[in-house]
Amino acid sequence: MAFAIASGVATVVAVELYYLAGSANYLKNDDPIGKEAGFAGVVAEADARRVEIGAAWFVTLDYRMYSMLRWHLKDKVPVAQINERARYIGFREPVLDGPVGLYVAPQNNRQRALLDNAGAALETVGEADLMWRGFRYDVYTLQKLTGWKPVLSPAAGDPFYVTKPN
Repeated sequence: MAFAIASGVATVVAVELYYLAGSANYLKNDDPIGKEAGFAGVVAEADARRVEIGAAWFVTLDYRMYSMLRWHLKDKVPVAQINERARYIGFREPVLDGPVGLYVAPQNNRQRALLDNAGAALETVGEADLMWRGFRYDVYTLQKLTGWKPVLSPAAGDPFYVTKPN
């Protein structure tokens, strides 16, 4: 019993020191905290590009990016996840004013065909690296979206209403 308690305390102390006092990333791609810690930089880069191109809103097909944009921007800019809309039944829909939006997606985005088939015009305006302690976890593509606005209440069965897991 004493060994279990001591090893538990030692593990908690080691983890706390690693994250609070450390500066290296020994776990690399397996670090669950590191994968989330670098999003402030991605959101800052995306917001700077949004202002630069005159976009009034963000859209994404990625729930994780949707959440991080909402969290870091504190609802100053409308953000919509345009697929998996069944997830948002009963929620207040964001107001997407203006003809230009900024689409933010992981570089290896496999759901891009949804937007291509909808007739959206996308122009790459930059990239943002998801980094923490010098390790790059992912690259996000930033694209100017014109010529299309999402329907935030699509009918059941619409490709934007549901999606297949990545």
